Amino acid sequence: MVVGEVCSDLRVEYTALGDAINLAARMESTAQPGTVQISSDTHRLVEPLFDFEDLGLTEVKGKSQPVRT
Repeated sequence: MVVGEVCSDLRVEYTALGDAINLAARMESTAQPGTVQISSDTHRLVEPLFDFEDLGLTEVKGKSQPVRT
């Protein structure tokens, strides 16, 4: 992921680009209303903080292989 300034003469904004951002957006679109869906990479980082349910593999647009959610 890359985070940085996108600016013009009139204003400066910050944006994030990269595969992690694209994956998060795609997974958000596959989540059921009122739920949060995360990848196994994110799960490893926050596992002790929350209760989770393994949803198995999910087809995600733009990915050649399904993603464990």
